[in-house]
Amino acid sequence: MFGSAASAWEVSTKHRLGELPGAAAVAGDFEAIIASQGFFALPIALRHGRVAGMLPGPHRDPFDRMLIAQAMIE
Repeated sequence: MFGSAASAWEVSTKHRLGELPGAAAVAGDFEAIIASQGFFALPIALRHGRVAGMLPGPHRDPFDRMLIAQAMIE
């Protein structure tokens, strides 16, 4: 099981914007929290960015595009 860097980015961004006010602990130490649940960190690589940018269709959310690309590649 993996926890994507894109998920850490999204949680931290939404918390900063006030959209996830209860996520301070997760936003503050995403790495430790996912590790405690048995997940491994999945960094964003250049190939993930390339595939995410080339995805066809209506995927407008950059976080979703990255998660789709990582799922396809990994």
